[in-house]
Amino acid sequence: MNFSNLKVGTRLTLGFGVLVVALGVVGGMAMLRMGQMNESIERIAQKDWNNARLAMEIDSRARDNAARTGELFIVEGEALAKVRAGMEDNKGVITRNLDELDKLLYLPEGKALHAKIKEARAAYVQSFTRVTKLLADPKGRAEAARVYQSETMPGLEVFMGQVGKLVELQKGVVAKTAEQSEKDYATARTVMIALILAALAAGVVLAL
Repeated sequence: MNFSNLKVGTRLTLGFGVLVVALGVVGGMAMLRMGQMNESIERIAQKDWNNARLAMEIDSRARDNAARTGELFIVEGEALAKVRAGMEDNKGVITRNLDELDKLLYLPEGKALHAKIKEARAAYVQSFTRVTKLLADPKGRAEAARVYQSETMPGLEVFMGQVGKLVELQKGVVAKTAEQSEKDYATARTVMIALILAALAAGVVLAL
């Protein structure tokens, strides 16, 4: 078809039609990309970053309990009760955070680390409980110190190591999701600009 033979009104109509279709395509693509970006942002805010926060709090509380455990050997009376209360509070937060992570983690690597954390924690808590029982008897302090050094602290290191891996994993997930969102935005912008320019060029050609 020779567009130059078409009437001016027809060419203008065709040019306008091309622009309308192009704008519709651009608008549809913009909505699609916005939906994808919104999904990524929601995943970061509601899952990925929250998972990282929960894991970091577990790490912080576990480190605090590690420091308090040594105090059990040197304090007595009200000071001892205060240390125990602080440790119980940390224990409760760690348990709640692990339960919450069990619901939120969705990557296979995260789920696997969560299982290892629970396993390592169970071994550590068992050893720690043994130490506290031994400390309840003045004659058991020497054995408590031995168990603390040979079992409790190594168990804590294993537990902390797995928690640290989960923290790094979740930080990486947050960074990766944010990076992908930036790439999606850049791609969408480039495609939309190209479509608009192509539509303008086609409209001008048809109108001439």
